Amino acid sequence: MKLETVKKRVKKYYPEAKSYKELGLYYIGIPDTLDDIIINLFDEYFIQSTETEEEAWNKALLCCKTTQNFNRTHPDRLDEIDERKHNLLKTRASKIHTTRAQNKLKSKIFIND
Repeated sequence: MKLETVKKRVKKYYPEAKSYKELGLYYIGIPDTLDDIIINLFDEYFIQSTETEEEAWNKALLCCKTTQNFNRTHPDRLDEIDERKHNLLKTRASKIHTTRAQNKLKSKIFIND
């Protein structure tokens, strides 16, 4: 993938992400506005800094994808999804039962006429 594409995808998750070079190795950092320090994105995933800037951006993209997968399968999120599914099924069931009741009522009226 092209470097610009990778940067664009990483910046979608971390808009202020920049590459930094420390002791000859590159890493992607995010400025922390409260403490005026740079947070190394690789530290959270125990990824080592890289020798090239392009490799650092590719590893940052891997961090973003991993975070997205964690968030997708997080138990709290699954509880919300289960609740939404339950509400959807409940609504669907009530519509079905209402329709059946109306059809029965119509058939009774038709038979009595």
